[in-house]
Amino acid sequence: GDVARLEGALREERQARRDREQAAADAATGAEARQAELEAALAEAREQMADVERRSAEAAARIAEADHRVADAERRASDAERRALDATNRAASAEDRARQAEIRAAFVEEEAERARAAETDPSVRAGIVDATVLDEIARAAEDLAAGLRRLAEGSGGAPAAGPGGAPAAARPPPPPPVGARTRPAQPGGPRHSGRSPAQQMPAHQPPAAPPPPPGRAASPRRRAPVRLPPGMLQDDPAAIEAMVRTPGVAVIVDGYNVSMLAWPDASAAEQRERLCDALAEFQLRFRCEVTVVFDGAEVPGVRPLRRRNLRVVFSAAGQEADEVVVGEVMFRPDDVPVIVVSSDREVRAGAESEGATVLTADMLLQLMRR
Repeated sequence: GDVARLEGALREERQARRDREQAAADAATGAEARQAELEAALAEAREQMADVERRSAEAAARIAEADHRVADAERRASDAERRALDATNRAASAEDRARQAEIRAAFVEEEAERARAAETDPSVRAGIVDATVLDEIARAAEDLAAGLRRLAEGSGGAPAAGPGGAPAAARPPPPPPVGARTRPAQPGGPRHSGRSPAQQMPAHQPPAAPPPPPGRAASPRRRAPVRLPPGMLQDDPAAIEAMVRTPGVAVIVDGYNVSMLAWPDASAAEQRERLCDALAEFQLRFRCEVTVVFDGAEVPGVRPLRRRNLRVVFSAAGQEADEVVVGEVMFRPDDVPVIVVSSDREVRAGAESEGATVLTADMLLQLMRR
């Protein structure tokens, strides 16, 4: 019986051992399978990471290319903007030159008319204007007309060629001061230097205006007046506002003359910006035509100014803004009332001779600050 019990226990022990070995084998097989699964998952994760890194590198390359295209587009836009600004400056300069040429042409025509009238006036013909002066005026008018045609042909590009292939003058010289007089003829007739009258007078130089007959003063140009309420003085702020509200009035401002009084400590560029901002608000407030004139269109560092409903004019190189201010008055028809704002004595005298109403810079500043 004991032997039988021991043999049974041994069989059970062997069966338990086989079960344990089978369980261990199954566990080892499961571990190997799990390890294989993990290794496959790791390989797949590595492939995914490599793919992500590749896509990230491609995206970085595309971003760099996009940045390069944006920089190139910005550079092209800047170049186009600079070219457009240059074209605008050239067009504005051409317009100013054409306008000044028209003003000078009108001046020469007026002087020619005066000369023809003086030719029939015995009191003037006796010793003030002679045939040589009239011939010079006519030839100067012809030269100026030819210069205007060349200016019109060359305003969009290079200056047109003048006689003999020489470049034409880009801009005729400014007209003589208002009220300038010709020199009376010398006793015994005019002097001759062996040259023709056209050679004696420089090309495109407008002749000086003949003086008024003895005993008569030069009268100011008749122009439509500005509205001044009865009983008011011109320096009264209410009267100034009424004058500015005259229908169809044109206000021409001597820029630096006003800005230097308003902002004496600011730089020239700051003065221009502040005055243009103030005049733009002034135009919106009074709904009148406003033109401001500054010195130095071709001075380096002066950039064009743009304000809506405000006309900004720069004088050309070698030309003073005073001449441009008076020229702006001369350019307008007589039925347009004109107000010139300047404290400069010469500007005031020239503007008044053209029939404009003149206000001081301080008057305008008081009106803008009301």
